[in-house]
Amino acid sequence: MGYELPKNFSVELGYSYLGRTRAVLEGVVPANLNQLLADAAHIVRGAGDIVSVAARYRWEVAPRLAVDLRGGPYVWITKTDVSVSGFQALSRTDDGGGYTVGTGPRYALGQHLGLGISADYFASTAENHFVRLSATVEYHF
Repeated sequence: MGYELPKNFSVELGYSYLGRTRAVLEGVVPANLNQLLADAAHIVRGAGDIVSVAARYRWEVAPRLAVDLRGGPYVWITKTDVSVSGFQALSRTDDGGGYTVGTGPRYALGQHLGLGISADYFASTAENHFVRLSATVEYHF
């Protein structure tokens, strides 16, 4: 969702759900469940629910073809659960921030409707960097 500004600029608000992580142990009793939870949470840190705010510039290549360039901050919330023998033993929530940059082509089907493809790079912690590929549908009111 976004708001278009003059001269091909806009501000966009985005939400992504990147899944939830569950660690399930069967037939073992770890010596330190808290350490197991900390390790599991560390592995998935930076994913989960993501809310981003980005500035976008649309470079008009041809009358119906444009390339979007985006960048801005994002915040993430990761929920990690550890279950042992079918019972939830521990749960933990982590959050933090990062930055995202992205680009992608857009094709205008008319004055109000456009289709595109987007590649966005997200970085939050030293261990967590990923690329999200998506198809986009844009409608102007």
